[in-house]
Amino acid sequence: MNEENNHNDRNEDKAVDFGDKAEKIRSNIKSTLYNMEATEDVIAQTPNNKIRRELEEKNKRRAEALPSMVKQMKEEEAKKELGLSD
Repeated sequence: MNEENNHNDRNEDKAVDFGDKAEKIRSNIKSTLYNMEATEDVIAQTPNNKIRRELEEKNKRRAEALPSMVKQMKEEEAKKELGLSD
């Protein structure tokens, strides 16, 4: 993982106009995926079993949250397309 490029991508995400709910959710998904990848790197380098297990559990929760985030993003995109957005 190229830390500098990902950091720049995250800064660009902050500049997004979050008036668009689907874009905000998309940004949250990207951040979650980035955090999962960064956590995997830390897990690989962590000798402490307790910390490794805690980080693995955190990534498991993140992975479990992703499908509902994607579903929510698609729903917001559909609302926007139909002109039903808030």
